[in-house]
Amino acid sequence: EYKTEYDRAYIDEMVKKRNVRLKIKITLDFGYEKEIMQDLDFTCATYAKEKPVLDGVMGSDEWNSTWLTADSIDRVPNIDGWSGRDDVSIDCNLMWDEENLYMGAIVRDNIHYNGEAPSTIWRGDSIQFGIENSIFRNTLSFDETGASLEYTEIGIALVDGEPKVYRWSSQKNVQPIGEVRNFKVCVKRHDDVKTIYEFAIPWSELFESDYVLDKNTVFGYSMLVNDNDGAGRRGWIEYNTGIGSQKDSTMFGRMKLIGG
Repeated sequence: EYKTEYDRAYIDEMVKKRNVRLKIKITLDFGYEKEIMQDLDFTCATYAKEKPVLDGVMGSDEWNSTWLTADSIDRVPNIDGWSGRDDVSIDCNLMWDEENLYMGAIVRDNIHYNGEAPSTIWRGDSIQFGIENSIFRNTLSFDETGASLEYTEIGIALVDGEPKVYRWSSQKNVQPIGEVRNFKVCVKRHDDVKTIYEFAIPWSELFESDYVLDKNTVFGYSMLVNDNDGAGRRGWIEYNTGIGSQKDSTMFGRMKLIGG
């Protein structure tokens, strides 16, 4: 399904996890009833025993974590006429080691457009993700609405053939807002549908410069893919919420680190 002119871009088997919205109804003998809505979140990153090669082609031999997939209408909050996976969808693979967080993503999008300045790459085809490192969010601060803007938000885009990475917010305001320079990235458009993103960013760019990773940390994590077919931003598809319709890290999923 993902075969291109590059043999390694073919993923033979993908174990995909989609966020599932559960509706649970509790009924007790004395007549009490209650319905609970809960998202079942599978976000995880697997330890990278070998660093993935960031060349814009992907293989299961190097990206061996669970694939996080958003490809259904319930993950599209505001695109009128979304027509399915080839309209816009994502399969994303997260890995980690003591130095970096790694992201490999296959975005399906039948029209690719991004001619934006770095600060506004979100208006064009791009990936955005938010991450925060407060364990179980018990040290976050909140505004008067109960929302928390305490997280790091970064975008990745292919703009006029060149990859751009931009940071819109920094948890604790310890890193500058603007283009990120200390990273490795490769973004390639392979055919009329698929764009492959491969990205490695040091933990010290996501958090403070002297940040030391604790593999037992449960991170807040949100991710979406913006869609622009050449006439302005249509909207986005999201794996986790919290940075699209509303900026609030309490709405993020939880990312666990596996292995290491």
